[in-house]
Amino acid sequence: MKHILAVIITGLLLLGGAPGIGWSQPASRDGWLDLQKTSLSDDVLDLTGPWDFYWQELRSPTAVPWPEPRQTIAIGRPWDQVPHPDTGASLGATGYGTYRLRVTGLMPRPDGYQVGIRSAATSYKLFVYREGKAAAAQLLEAGKVAPEAAESVPLLRPLIISFYPESPDEVWTLVVHVSNFHYGKGGLWSIPQLGGGTSVAELHEISRMSFIFSTGVIVVIGLYNLMLYMRRREDKASGFLAVFCLVMAMRAVTSGQIPSYFMPDAGPWLFKTNYAFEYLTLIFGPWSYAVFNHLSFRPASHVRVIQVFTVIVALLTLVVLCFDLLTYSRFLLVFQANIGLQSSYSLLILARATWRKEEGARLALAGCVIVFSGIVYDILITLNILPQPYILQYAIGIFVFLQSQVVATRFATAFRTAQRLKSELQREVERQTAELRSIMEHVPQGIFMIQPDLTIQGNYALYLEELFQEKDLKGRSALEVMFAKSELDSEARSLAQSALVSALGEEDLLWETNRDCLPTEYAILGRDQERQIVEVEWHPIINSRHVMERILVSVRNVTQVRVLQEQQRKNQGEWTILIELLASKAPDLERFFEKAQGHIQRACRMASDPQGWSHEAAIRAVFIELHTLKGLARSLHFKTLTSVLHETEQAYGTFLKDGGSWEADKQRQALARLNELIQSYQNLYRERLQQTSDTTLQAHDLRKDLSALESSYTTLEGSWPQGPVWNHLKQALQGLFRTWLLRSCHELFNQARHVTSQLATELGKPEPRWEVQLPDIHLTKAADDQLQTLLLHLVRNTLDHGLEGPDERRQKGKEARGIIAWSLVPSADGWDFTFRDDGRGIDLDQLKERGQAKGLLTRETASTVVALLFSSGFSTRDAADEISGRGMGMEAVRLAFQNLGGTCELVVPDPHAPAHGTLPFHLKGRLPASCFLQDHDESWTLNAS
Repeated sequence: MKHILAVIITGLLLLGGAPGIGWSQPASRDGWLDLQKTSLSDDVLDLTGPWDFYWQELRSPTAVPWPEPRQTIAIGRPWDQVPHPDTGASLGATGYGTYRLRVTGLMPRPDGYQVGIRSAATSYKLFVYREGKAAAAQLLEAGKVAPEAAESVPLLRPLIISFYPESPDEVWTLVVHVSNFHYGKGGLWSIPQLGGGTSVAELHEISRMSFIFSTGVIVVIGLYNLMLYMRRREDKASGFLAVFCLVMAMRAVTSGQIPSYFMPDAGPWLFKTNYAFEYLTLIFGPWSYAVFNHLSFRPASHVRVIQVFTVIVALLTLVVLCFDLLTYSRFLLVFQANIGLQSSYSLLILARATWRKEEGARLALAGCVIVFSGIVYDILITLNILPQPYILQYAIGIFVFLQSQVVATRFATAFRTAQRLKSELQREVERQTAELRSIMEHVPQGIFMIQPDLTIQGNYALYLEELFQEKDLKGRSALEVMFAKSELDSEARSLAQSALVSALGEEDLLWETNRDCLPTEYAILGRDQERQIVEVEWHPIINSRHVMERILVSVRNVTQVRVLQEQQRKNQGEWTILIELLASKAPDLERFFEKAQGHIQRACRMASDPQGWSHEAAIRAVFIELHTLKGLARSLHFKTLTSVLHETEQAYGTFLKDGGSWEADKQRQALARLNELIQSYQNLYRERLQQTSDTTLQAHDLRKDLSALESSYTTLEGSWPQGPVWNHLKQALQGLFRTWLLRSCHELFNQARHVTSQLATELGKPEPRWEVQLPDIHLTKAADDQLQTLLLHLVRNTLDHGLEGPDERRQKGKEARGIIAWSLVPSADGWDFTFRDDGRGIDLDQLKERGQAKGLLTRETASTVVALLFSSGFSTRDAADEISGRGMGMEAVRLAFQNLGGTCELVVPDPHAPAHGTLPFHLKGRLPASCFLQDHDESWTLNAS
């Protein structure tokens, strides 16, 4: 803090020594200045006034007598701050007028006196003459003073006139004509100065030189920071500091009117250009400084604020470039407000950085305080609150000095840090080199570098010798060492060599093209002729010109890793299957395994021995078995088995649909893998989830015994003895068979309902409502298998094809949930089976088009078109998924009825109606009485919600 105070005090002393701020000076009264009691010596007196003022008059000194002035004004105030003598309102910015001051009491001196004016807005003429000798008046003019804008010529130029009083009683008159039609503020705002000898000229010269000197210092510092930025582009703070310094240098040049010293006869263009650059410095100066502070002390700043400032700067710049000087100069307060706002934010950044004790923040804050004070002082001058001259250039000089100290401190710190880091880096390189050498000697991984001639570079991991059972590998062919004992064929080795030869020494694009030719894993014969798996990683070494110079190769033995990965994959698969098994009940699992074995055995038998069937018919039969098995697996949420079944179906479906090539051996292998997977499910269930003493296993054995007994009972049923005892025994055996071997229709419905709920969830449809009418009967084993199969396919087709989604149903005025109706009622010679839904029906036009394409349609009635659904491989879907689309569902339904000795048909409201539009239909079938064992005559109905 003491350093900051010292800097501020020094700055204030420097500012206090600036010209124009000093001794107490006499003031004029009513346009008269009496210097009888004042000895000017070599001092300079500011003629602040008040002066006589004649608005809208350019009075000639020779015109006598002068009328009494209507008002007197203090010099330094723009016309828009002066009241009109008649109305009291502001005089306005544009116009013309005459200023007059009479001075008496000037003591004679050999070197006389000087009167000087720095500038006036925007052209002025200076007269100095002795009272009564106006004809001999001395005259100087800057620009051209005129009462009309077309005749007035603006110019910024200081004027100095020397005169020589002979007696203190003489009255000397100073007259200044001023006109302004080109700037937003007019009048004699630069205070005239009176001094003995050449003091005024010397003061002007000192002021000019101070401007030039401060400009030079700022330019040098700006160029220095610009070079720092050019050397290190990421140091954007130095770049913006350079911009700030150069902008402030331009500010010093324009505000000090330096161009007018070197081009005194320039036209109005210099006047307008000078002011344009001066206003641009007001815009870019505080902005570049704020950005510099933001980049230097990011934690103390906010990027959003800087972005807002940037938008403001862009808008103000457009105003200066797009409008004339008279227009944009009227908004000087806006530019000054922008300066104050952005400078205040810079001060806030530095204050926060100082509070955080960031390096260089205190000196930067001190410099900012001084610059901010200079800005405030200059603004107060423009508001006619404080006297001239402007002091910002001096404040900026102090700031630049302090900022150079900040930059120097940072660079010194950076240099010391770089020296320290260099030493630490050298020590670290030595340490890491030793560690790398140790790693290369002990790491269980073969690391080496392939040179452009495909040989091994000298530094390689010693493990490489152990892995490939070779010594002294430096300079040897890398591929010979790697592939000598490998199982790679000659073609793979040749491809690897060609890829390396074509890529080394060439652009990296060739490497990307050929890298797939390099093996990443292969087998070699290790010690004792054991087969080992080797993993290889190829890493190109590419230089700055994108040319591949060398290749870093990493080789490691992954034999044990692959064994563990395989074991892990197997364990993971078992865990997945166990989780799937846990979701089902033991009876359902037992029934599934029994049915699954039947389906897979029939599929394997049909694939191996078609039994006189055609090749395509046998494949179709195998496909139906797999399709039915997949439905059973889905009903128990066996995702692993379902996925494998779906993949197996792909090959069968491709052959049946497109006539693709058929590889019998591969298909038999696929069926064998399926059988192994089903056995895995069953073994895991027996070994992990069920104990040998479990009652379920005992029940399973009991069912086997009862099944054998039931077979014998069926054989003897026609010759069963008569009598009460035998009839009672017959009824007991039938009850035992129903309990353990048969399944009621109610259980079959519950299973179908469970499958319905699952499929509805997967398809994103609400679970449909069942309307069921079933007798209280039991199914034989054959009927149970076949009815479960056909119900599975019917439910799947209904949900996937028949029932609409909830939105579509609502649009049709239906309930969001669909309805499935199933009835089984007795008839004269068996049982009538009916299955229907309230869905969209069937698109007869689409069905007819597909039937004609396959050559299956002979008559085009609604009945014959709907009957196409029973055709083998016929589907209304373009693509198959895990639910449907193979065209086997309805064929499986038809085969299930046939296997039970029954029949089925698809019924439409009018069989002879033309095959157009969408038509509802339902399935109707007939099952023989031998499929069921009836308990009593009462039927069982359900309207399931």
